[in-house]
This record gives sequence, C-alpha cells and structure tokens, in this order.
Amino acid sequence: MCTFGCRADEDCNANEGCITNKCINPCEATPCGPNAKCTVVNQRATCSCPAGFIPNPTAKVACLRSPGPVCQANRDCTTGTACIRGFCTPVCSTDLNCLSNERCDPTGVCKSLCRRDEDCRSGEICEGLVCVIGCRADVECQENSACLNNQCQDPCSLPDVCGVNAKCSVVNHQKLCVCPTPLLGDPLIGCKQAFLPCTTDQECATGQTCFGKSCYATCRSDANCLSDERCDGGICKAICNSDDHCVANQICQNRLCDIGCRSDNACPNDESCVNNKCRNPCEGGNACGECAGCRVTNHVAQCSCPANYYGNALINCAKSMIPCDGTCECDEIGFCTKSCSSQDECSCGELCQLGKCRIKCDVNNYCPKGYICEGGLCLIGCRTHSDCPSALSCISNRCEDPCSANGSPCGTNALCRVSNHRAVCLCPEGFQGEPSQECYQLECHRDDDCEANKHCSEDGVCTNPCLQHGVCGFNAQCRVVNRKAQCSCPPGHYGNPKINCKKGGDECLRRPCGVNAKCRETLNGFECTCDPGCQGDPHQVCICGGELCKETRCGVNAACRIYKNQPQCYCPPNYPSGDPMHACSGDKSLGDCRTNGCGKGAECIRDGAIFVCRCPPGTSGSPDVECSS
Repeated sequence: MCTFGCRADEDCNANEGCITNKCINPCEATPCGPNAKCTVVNQRATCSCPAGFIPNPTAKVACLRSPGPVCQANRDCTTGTACIRGFCTPVCSTDLNCLSNERCDPTGVCKSLCRRDEDCRSGEICEGLVCVIGCRADVECQENSACLNNQCQDPCSLPDVCGVNAKCSVVNHQKLCVCPTPLLGDPLIGCKQAFLPCTTDQECATGQTCFGKSCYATCRSDANCLSDERCDGGICKAICNSDDHCVANQICQNRLCDIGCRSDNACPNDESCVNNKCRNPCEGGNACGECAGCRVTNHVAQCSCPANYYGNALINCAKSMIPCDGTCECDEIGFCTKSCSSQDECSCGELCQLGKCRIKCDVNNYCPKGYICEGGLCLIGCRTHSDCPSALSCISNRCEDPCSANGSPCGTNALCRVSNHRAVCLCPEGFQGEPSQECYQLECHRDDDCEANKHCSEDGVCTNPCLQHGVCGFNAQCRVVNRKAQCSCPPGHYGNPKINCKKGGDECLRRPCGVNAKCRETLNGFECTCDPGCQGDPHQVCICGGELCKETRCGVNAACRIYKNQPQCYCPPNYPSGDPMHACSGDKSLGDCRTNGCGKGAECIRDGAIFVCRCPPGTSGSPDVECSS
C-alpha cells in the first residue's frame, strides 16, 4: 500500500530533509544552542550566532552576548544598558528581561548561565552557575596585576601590602617592596630614617640637622615627615606605642621616639641613665665631695681623694699635713706649710689667711692630727687626745708629750712610754715594784743566784720552799731537796704527806696476814685482804691462780699468780726479796713513804713490813705522782 513519505533528501523540498522517512524542516528539532540562529543549507540545519553574539564555543552549543561598547559612565551607554566594569551591559529587573541562557543577578545585570569556566567568555569564570568577570590564575591577568580572590587586581592596592614608608611595584604579577633612598629597614615591616652619626649639622645631608649625635630630618609640619612620623620641635620623630618601635638609643615618650634610655646598659660605659637621658654622672659637680676627683667606671661615678688628700671622697677631701723634710716651709709643729698673698696661691680646700694657706674645715670635715677647727680654718691645737698623734696628748689645748709635760708622771727608777695618747710607767729590766711610785732592783733572776736551800721566786726573791704556806699536809715534815720542798710523814704516822699524816701504822709490822694477803692500817687496827686474783683466808693463806697454780711449785715464802693465762711465781710484799722459784725473804731495800712521801692525792699505808704509797679507793693513777677521781 502506498503512503506519503520519503527515502532520501532528494524526495523532499529544498528547505526540508528526509528524517525518519518524513520530509521535515531540520531546524524544527532545535539543533542549535541558546541564542543561535538555525538555517537550512543543502537540506541540513546550520547554526550561527546572530549579530551582537559570539559562539561559545560554537553556535551549536550556545551563543553569548558580545561585550558591549567600551564606556566610562552610564551616559556612554544606550537605554537598557549600564556601564559595568568598562563595558555597556544589559540591565534587568527579572529573568524575563534577559536571554534564555541568562539570569538576572541581584545587581540587576543579565549574566550567562554556565556549568564550567569554558561556558563563559574570555575574562569570565563560572561562579554559582553564572558567568562573572574574574580569573583563576595570574596568567589570565595583565603583568601589572595578579589574580587575587578570583579578580585581576593591582597587588600594591591592597592595604598593608608593604611596610610603612616602603615603595610597592608589580613585576610579573608579584608585588615588590623596597625602601626608597635614603630610608633603611625591612620593606615588609617598615622603612625608617638612617640616623647617621654626627657631631655637627655640617655632617648631615641637606634637610637634616644633628640632634643627639644623629642626623634627623628637619620639618615645619607633619607634612614634611614620613607617614609614621610627627614633627616635634622642628625634627621628624617616629610614632610609637612602646620602646620596641624605636631604634637603638631611643625610647618611646609621649608616643614619639626620642633619644633616651631606660637603664645604664643603654648608655656608653662612661655615662649613666639619669632621668631617661645618658649623661656623664661626674658632670654637675654634685657626684663627689669637695676637692675629690671623679671618674666613670661601668656607668658609675667613682670618687677618690687626690694625692696628699684624705677623707670621705663622697663628702669632702681634706689636704693632708706633710711632715717637714727640709724641702718645704715648716709650721710650729713640724708640718709643711705655704705662705701666700692671694687665694690663687693655695690648693683646693685651703684659704689664704694671715699670709698662710690654711685648710678649711667645718663640723663634717675634721682637721688633721695636731689641728683644731677654729672659725672654719684648721689651726694648730687640740680639744681631745684624738686630735693629736697617738704619741702625744692634748694638754692645755696643745699636743704635748705626756712623759715630759709638767715633769715625769712616773716614780723613781721607772721608765715612761706613750701609748694611745697616755703616759705608761713601767719598771726597767732587773727592777720591780710599783712604777708610778718606785722601782727597786730584783734580789735574783734564777735559782743559782740563791743559797742551796732556796729558790728564786717569780717576784725575784730568794725563798725557802718549805716556808711557803700549805706546801705540806697536816702533821707532815718538810725538807729541801734540789731547791724543792719534799714532804713526808714522820715516824709513827702514815698517810699522804701532801694532805694529812695520821698517827699509827705499827699494826702491820707484825705481819699478821697470811700468804698472798695484804695488811692495811685502819682506825681500829688493821685489815687483811687477799691479793687481786687470789682467794682464801687472808689471815692464813690466799690461793692464787686456781687450778693452774695447784700444780706449780714455788720457792719458800713465794706465791703463785696467773699472768697471761700462765702460772707465775713471785715474792709477795711481805717477802719482797729473793728468787721466787727458790726462796723469798723479808729483807727490803725499797724506799719508805713515811720519809719519801707520796704523790698528790695518794696515801702512805703499811704493806706488810713496809710503808707504800697507794691511791685511795675510788681513785686511780700513779700513787708516787698523782691520784685522781
């Protein structure tokens, strides 16, 4: 069955094409992009952009408005357009005033819709699905601008792009900060005046003055100064909030950097920080006392008295009195002086009075030894001993030798010496006595100067030592041996002759005690006790050494004792002589303490047939020398 249709374009009219076996105008399928114009050429749809539009990127995709005419103000544009970013651009109140692929943005401008930057014209980017003027990289901008926040901008136009007083330029899209001549510093932080050192204005450049040893820019108003400076006193000074904003040797005062200091360390070694200024502490004459020298060491004024002066350099330095040596004019007491006719001939601290240079004085400035302060001048004289040299005394307001003034104060044969202003009397060698009354010659100097039974005492007198009080004990007898007193108990007595000799001492002569026992005189008779280490009946026999001594055979009258864990035969005190292995006898050659005496604190008691020295119970020591508690 035959129907209407076609097999090829040739079957259709010139403005139609064979599409799905039907002759159809190919432009009816809207093959072109927004704002594009569709025409049929050779039975095919052809897309093109109408006048005032440009393909984006082809008409088949879309056509965008061409940039409007260049303008500077809205008056340069036609009705319905406004001058925006240098081009006449259509304005709108709703989307209906715009093309189909545009939207009316909040600023009242028609902007093209987009999905990516490529959907927009050159110089535009896709932001929020609409094309806006902008950039993505510096290369999209001119060399003197940079892509900042998606906009081509002059980087030097941004606030605080460079430091204070620095100059900004753009090179290859990048900012370049430099300090202009003659400023110095970090251009990213700030540029400041160089403050070159100077001593006079001639050493500074034109338009500068020498202030505080540095060159400062001169000014009449703030307009003559840098942006961070103010004109103060004809000089440009930097604005500050703290000392950190100022250069070296400057501090922040009244919000301006000014020459000054906060501590000595900010000043040279020969200056100190006084009232926030570096000054020589010696200047002004108030740092040291009168006539004192001043020098600065490590920021501190050091005061000292010059040669031939003395005193407290912080208060006053007084001229020293120099003893006459034959090269100077002498005063009445032997010190150098100087004649004068005018004040110019005298030294510091002196006044020309009565033809002599005399030292000035006041209550705080004492005169040298031998002088007193009278009428503000040091005159020869004294008020107290301390006004005189130590070898002189103040007598009738004059410094005199106390040993010769008004006759000698010492006795016959005595010597006079001066010590600390006072006369001291003493007896010469070989004399003794009261030197203020009389000194007499000594009887002896050593024992050989005395008789054989006397010795030389400490006061130079030959004395019998037995005649000294308390030399021997009660009931004791004394004799001189080698010029020393020797005490002993007389016959019929016993005890310590240095303390007391008691009557008795004959009970033990009968040898009433047994072997290895000792006899001791008592007030009621005698007492027998076994020797140390022995036991038994002291009236019969005391066995010594226990089992070891039982097997040991000793001589007649001998006894046995243990010595170093071995049995040992010995002669007991009642048979002190002989060979203990053969026989012991009562023959005694030992000394008798009744005549020889005992040591200090010891007592003389009978021990068998003899009297021996022994330390009393509760004491110890050598009884022939001394017994102590």
